[in-house]
Amino acid sequence: MNLLNIYDYEKAAAEKMPSAFHEYYAGGVADNLTLHENRAAFDRIKLLPRIFRDVRHISLETTLGGEKRPSPFLIAPAAMHKLGHPDGELATARAAASFGMPQILSTLSSVAVEEITAVHHPVWFQLYIFRDRGWSAEIVQRAVAAGCQALVVTVDVPVQGLRENLHRIDFSFPPEIPIPNLARAEHG
Repeated sequence: MNLLNIYDYEKAAAEKMPSAFHEYYAGGVADNLTLHENRAAFDRIKLLPRIFRDVRHISLETTLGGEKRPSPFLIAPAAMHKLGHPDGELATARAAASFGMPQILSTLSSVAVEEITAVHHPVWFQLYIFRDRGWSAEIVQRAVAAGCQALVVTVDVPVQGLRENLHRIDFSFPPEIPIPNLARAEHG
């Protein structure tokens, strides 16, 4: 299969992944209004070609988080990468490292923050603020101790969204794919 654009990759993923895992990644919340608007917004993006310009000395280099980076791109947080690949977020970390990109690790990642920071820097950590603020603080302390350079706080999810597509198929996370960043610290 020739993968020529983002939609080709989406189709290939649907063919290769177990259908329940694809539903997890492909679906939105409730009536999918935001999902549809995001796709429509992406489709509205137009590239304006600049012709007869000298492009021999252009650079995408920028500063992110106080450090020079080869480009303004980073890996946004997304949960449960092991649903898509056995190495999960470790595979993502290796890809990010190969391009010098920061990776924002999701609270709901399927690989522990300590494992990610052991193989890749910079790592930023995305946090959902839980009702139990002590637990949220524990998670932040753990991310800081692991070497995360920045905290990215999700503020637009005050409650878990109703993912109707997952309810229809009675989806649950496989027990062999943990969410290690949610593990409570042992108090002895």
